[in-house]
Amino acid sequence: MPWNEGIKTFIAGADLEAKRRVKIASGTTQIPPEVVHAGAGEAFIGVTEYAVKTGEPLAVRLKSASGTFEVECAVGTAIAPGTTLYGAADGRMSDTTSGTAQATAMQAAGASNEHIEVLLGA
Repeated sequence: MPWNEGIKTFIAGADLEAKRRVKIASGTTQIPPEVVHAGAGEAFIGVTEYAVKTGEPLAVRLKSASGTFEVECAVGTAIAPGTTLYGAADGRMSDTTSGTAQATAMQAAGASNEHIEVLLGA
């Protein structure tokens, strides 16, 4: 079984939205582990592929996967290509500084909740 694939299945530890950052849920004992949205400034393991309800299996594109990612943004000011992005609340990414830089915008976003292409690892 290859362990270097870009997408891995987890269990939703809460209702989760598509294209948002997730982290392993604190105290999870399930195999596969439960995941929840990462908060503002928090580290994350990957990005959800689709929305699910609590307890359902979920495909997560691991942040170690190659290529660019589609993520949902919370916009402080208009995001232009090349803007440094940070972790925002509820698994989104934002141009508002919070913690360590996590990505670079590859597309523009003028309003919150837009999905844009980003390159992880700002």
